Amino acid sequence: GRFGGSLRQHPAAREGTQRKDIWLTMKRAFVLPAAVLIQMCLGGVYAWSAFVPALRGELGFATAQTQLVFGLTIASFTIAMVFAGRLLVRWGPRWVGLLGGLLFAAGYTLAAKANGGFPALLCGVGLVAGASIGFGYVAALTTGVQWFPRHKGLVTGVAVAGFGAGAILLSSAVSSFLRDG
Repeated sequence: GRFGGSLRQHPAAREGTQRKDIWLTMKRAFVLPAAVLIQMCLGGVYAWSAFVPALRGELGFATAQTQLVFGLTIASFTIAMVFAGRLLVRWGPRWVGLLGGLLFAAGYTLAAKANGGFPALLCGVGLVAGASIGFGYVAALTTGVQWFPRHKGLVTGVAVAGFGAGAILLSSAVSSFLRDG
């Protein structure tokens, strides 16, 4: 201690610290799975090719149009990550993630209401939903890293694996739904 004596913690104070440690451990148990689930939802962007045959066959889109939607989605995703990183410092991951979720819903709602119109699909999925992926990706990834600072590489790898798994799962589901009607 300050005057050379040992500092003993009162048993009640130790109990409070132990409760806090248990609470943090329980919260951590939800953070990484939540980050993986968010990344899985966002990673569905790479299942875009499963939608292309229906867009071409049912709606008459040209191949170039479907490629333009995907290309704009990836460009929006990439650019939005820069802004998301800056907002993350000011707002924190909760609000950046919420913004990503709202943009995701708004983009796909706009595309759904388009009645097969290319401009609304391009704006909804390509621009708005594409930007949402950037905001959600940054928020989910940094939250996991912040909660597990000694395992940054592992947490990043697990979360990004969720992004890849989302593409696999969504492409399988879309193929099945489109095949079975």
